[in-house]
Amino acid sequence: MTELDALREMKPAEKFLQAVALSSSVRQFTLAGIRDRNPQASPAEIRYLFACQMIGKELADKYYSTS
Repeated sequence: MTELDALREMKPAEKFLQAVALSSSVRQFTLAGIRDRNPQASPAEIRYLFACQMIGKELADKYYSTS
C-alpha cells in the first residue's frame, strides 16, 4: 500500500489531526530557525520575525511591530 492509498483510506478526522500535527511541527521548526539566527531577540521580536515569514513584512509591520 502506498502513502497515497493510506491517505485515501483515512477518515476525515484522522486527516485533520495529521494536518494539525504537521502544521505544529513546521511552526516549531520555523521558530527554532528564527531563534538560532537571532539569539538575542526578545519573544516579541521572535513573534514579529515569524509573522514576517508567514504573512509578509507589510502585515507584520501593521500587526506585530515591536516599535
